[in-house]
Amino acid sequence: MRHGRGIAALLGVAMAAGLLGACSDDHGAQAKSGKEQEKSPRSAAVAHLMLPTAYDASHGWDAVLGWVPAKVNTLPVAAGQDGVALLQAASGGYTAQYQDASSGTVRWSAKPWNPPAPVTGDGDSGSAAEIPSVVTVRQGGREYVVAWAHGMQGKDDLHEGREVVQLTVYAADAKGSEVAPVRQVSVPVDAGSGALHVDGDTGGVLVSWGGQGLYGTSAAVVDVTSGKTTSYRDVDGLLPECGKNVGCSGSTVVAAGTSGPVVSMGGGGFGVPGQWVSTSVAPAGAEARTGFLQSPNGKAQGVAGTHVLASWQTGDYGDGTPVWAVHALDSGRVEATLQCGAKEATNPTGRMYPVVSSPNGRFLAAGPIAFDMATKRGVCLQGDGDRKTVSVASIDDDGTAYGAVEQSDATSHETPIVAQVDLKSGHTTVLKAGTEVPLLHVGGNGVMIRRDKASQLQLSIRPRR
Repeated sequence: MRHGRGIAALLGVAMAAGLLGACSDDHGAQAKSGKEQEKSPRSAAVAHLMLPTAYDASHGWDAVLGWVPAKVNTLPVAAGQDGVALLQAASGGYTAQYQDASSGTVRWSAKPWNPPAPVTGDGDSGSAAEIPSVVTVRQGGREYVVAWAHGMQGKDDLHEGREVVQLTVYAADAKGSEVAPVRQVSVPVDAGSGALHVDGDTGGVLVSWGGQGLYGTSAAVVDVTSGKTTSYRDVDGLLPECGKNVGCSGSTVVAAGTSGPVVSMGGGGFGVPGQWVSTSVAPAGAEARTGFLQSPNGKAQGVAGTHVLASWQTGDYGDGTPVWAVHALDSGRVEATLQCGAKEATNPTGRMYPVVSSPNGRFLAAGPIAFDMATKRGVCLQGDGDRKTVSVASIDDDGTAYGAVEQSDATSHETPIVAQVDLKSGHTTVLKAGTEVPLLHVGGNGVMIRRDKASQLQLSIRPRR
């Protein structure tokens, strides 16, 4: 689910913007986890937080994931329909669990799970640690929690083993303890120590690797209802238009839709193989092809629910103000447009901005680009003149977006400036320094993710007023 899988992609934005940091004033009792929390989720005082006025700081629950290293590329947390999925360390491995978003009650906890052995040569001691994580996905009208880990399967003194991403699938509506997985699937990959991405999509779980961006140049899609794996090693060959263009390489799969993979061609252009291609759905104000070689225009930034968000170049040499468009996932039809000066947006980590949405699907955003799909109105939060850029990290169902004011290099080490934006009006409000903002929204609650005084990863779930 796009608002749930966002935690992995949002981590780069959150850390770069300073939204995931240590607390400065934690008067509340430390959060409990596992069975202790299951007995009495509200028995201890919640951690003291400074929150936006929309949230009740005195109620809710907390959980600590003390095993998560200080420097990671993903977090073992995901939002479901009305619960929060996470991984806790267990004897010899990890335990997946699903907690009610409103009460904190552990609805179920799984049998301990042992991931495959880590891939050797993961980088130097200063690099981010690769850890197991979790995503949620909805297929066939049912929600699933998928714990995943990257490693070497079958490696021992006699065998080299094979590199895989192991997926352990649980039904989100399970109950009790020692819950067994619905199935386990091992996806062969060749990521080595390079970038690896695992996302929950409407068409299953997308595993991608290779390249340097938010999406990989090789991919596989796993149907969690059947365990069937479809591999896409030659992504450049998925859309015939790519073969017609000089220099088309580095294409990526940006989502696993129900009708097939959403492909963004390396030389420009995007679409769903056998369904539609961007050259036939250019928005007003943008040409279907650009440049001397008349290469396909448009770049898919990502997918949220049934919507594809794309940027389109304008001007003779792509030097005009880009047109941002929301396209229907099933047909490519243009649903909304916005002309905004944000170029192919990248955050300070060098990745594209992830596409995030409100849980109800009405609002979506990528960095400084946002849309209200009920009114088809776009909001441009890109800096212009003396106004600074606001990068959206999450969106609530009422259209309130939370994020950070992007800083110049000269001020990047100062206290981050946190802001909230009313996407219905475009009105932006800077929040008081030290305010914690939600990175996820689920069941009328905001999920704050932070480091406590002991530098342990802490989840703080607080209800809207």
